[in-house]
Amino acid sequence: MTQRMEMRQPKALRFTASEWVPNNPFLPVLVYSNVFDRAHPDYAYSFERLFSDAGWEGIWRNGVFSYQHYHVGAHEVLGIAAGTAELLIGGTDGARLTVGAGHCLVLPAGTGHMRISADEDFLVVGAYPPGQYADVKTSAATPRDLKTIANLPIPSSDPIYGSAGPLIVAWPGEKVQTNLNDEPDK
Repeated sequence: MTQRMEMRQPKALRFTASEWVPNNPFLPVLVYSNVFDRAHPDYAYSFERLFSDAGWEGIWRNGVFSYQHYHVGAHEVLGIAAGTAELLIGGTDGARLTVGAGHCLVLPAGTGHMRISADEDFLVVGAYPPGQYADVKTSAATPRDLKTIANLPIPSSDPIYGSAGPLIVAWPGEKVQTNLNDEPDK
């Protein structure tokens, strides 16, 4: 079992649409700080274990693209395994976040994100809820994209703390739909 610090509540950030980035109209970005004890030996392996134990899939190691993008078909978790970076979350009108080893972000589908700068050690471990796959969108969302984002299933577990984690409360299973369901599937 991977050792982590006592459960802490993440910071929740909400974003409205920003230029061509739709962001998520229902779900906040969750930012977890200091997931592990500072003396922890291998953050990358530990994030992989946590995500896998929580049922998240498609686990990868890399960084964050240096251009603004978002995903329609998946929510995404980013565990910062090494180094530091400045990220822009939520499109051009979003927030600049400085992240370092031990931080973790959960991005709901539609949330814009990009790397502004990073040190040479910057390493991210990412994953997606079961059955969801990340597409990379770099242009305005279509009505069909917006409908997919609005109706994408909520994960059944928090990627850090499992089925009793903060995501379960912060991302309620019942979303109040708007007229997005009435949009044509074009």
